[in-house]
Amino acid sequence: MKRLIVSSISVVLLLALLVLGLTSPTPAQQSKSVKARELTFSTYTPPTHHVTKVLTDFCNEVEKATGGEIKIVLYSSGTLTKPEQVLDGVIKGISDFGFSVNGYNQGRLPLMEVTDLPIPVATSEKMSQVCLALYKKFQPKEFSQMKVLGFLNMAGSGISSNKPINKFADLSGQLIRCTGADVNLVKALGATPVAMPISQAYEALQRGIADGNLGDFASLMSYKLGEVVKIQVEYFFRNTTCWYGMNLNTYNSLTPAQQKIITDLGEKYTIIMGRSRDEENKKARDYLVGLGNKLVKLPVEEEQKWAAALAPLHDTYLTETKAKGLPAKEALDFVLSAVK
Repeated sequence: MKRLIVSSISVVLLLALLVLGLTSPTPAQQSKSVKARELTFSTYTPPTHHVTKVLTDFCNEVEKATGGEIKIVLYSSGTLTKPEQVLDGVIKGISDFGFSVNGYNQGRLPLMEVTDLPIPVATSEKMSQVCLALYKKFQPKEFSQMKVLGFLNMAGSGISSNKPINKFADLSGQLIRCTGADVNLVKALGATPVAMPISQAYEALQRGIADGNLGDFASLMSYKLGEVVKIQVEYFFRNTTCWYGMNLNTYNSLTPAQQKIITDLGEKYTIIMGRSRDEENKKARDYLVGLGNKLVKLPVEEEQKWAAALAPLHDTYLTETKAKGLPAKEALDFVLSAVK
C-alpha cells in the first residue's frame, strides 16, 4: 500500500514537472515578453539616404543586443526636429537620440569645428575615426549636455555649379549653397555663400537662388541634386562633420549594461558610417556620369590657387577658437597628425 501511494505521488510530481516544463517560457519567449522601453531618434536625412539606413541598422542592433529591452523609433527627414533643431532637441529631450551636422549650429561646437577645416584626407572612414579620437582626447565642453556616441565625417567635398568653373577666378560672384559653418570658406574662394540646410538645396538650385553647391558626390545623389546642378569640380577640399548622440537624462536612466551596449555600438557605427559614405561616393560618381553631368579636373596650378585661398582659414580658426579659451592649436595639430 505504501509503495502504491509513493508511486502515485511520484507520478503526480512527474506530471507536474512536465506541465511546468511545457508552459515555462523559453529564453526566446522571455525576450519577446519583455516590455520594450521605446526611445526616439531624430535625423534630418530622408528615408532612402544611406545614413538613415545605417542608423536603422544601429537601432535594430541596440534592440537585439538589449534582448528587446530598448526599442528605438527612427524619425527621418526632420519630422521630429528640423535639421538646425536636432542639437537642442537632444539636449532638451524632444528626442532621445539625434544625428546632425556641426554646421547646422554654427558656433555651438567650436572645438569640434576643427574637423570641418579644409584638411586633405583619404576617406570618410578615416576622418570619422579621427573625429571620435579627437572627441575622446579633448572631451569638448560643448558636448557636455549630451552623451556623444559617434561621428560621421563626410570627407572629400567640393564645388558643383551650373556656371562654368575651369579656373579659380570663375568662382568669383557665384552663389554657392553651403552650411552656416562654410560661409567663410565660400567667401575665401571668392564666391557668395547661400547658407541653408541641404534639404532646401534642390529648390534653391532649381530656382536659381543658388548657382552651385558645396558638398560631396554622395550628397548630390542622396538629395538628387545632380538633376539641378550639372557641373562637378573634382577638386576635393572640404570635410563636413556630423555627430550622433543621446539625451543625457535618458542615457543616465539606463542600466550600466544598456549604457555599455549603446556606447560600444556608437563607436562601432562610427566606422560603419564612414565606410558607408565612401561606398556612397563611388556610386554617386557613376550616378553623375549617368546623368550626363560634366566632371571637371583642374590643372595642378589651379588647384594650388584654391589651396592658397583656403589656407588662411586655419589661422582664423586658431585665433577665434583660442579667444574662447579652447585648445585650438592642440586640436588642429592632433587632427593634422592623425590624418597622415
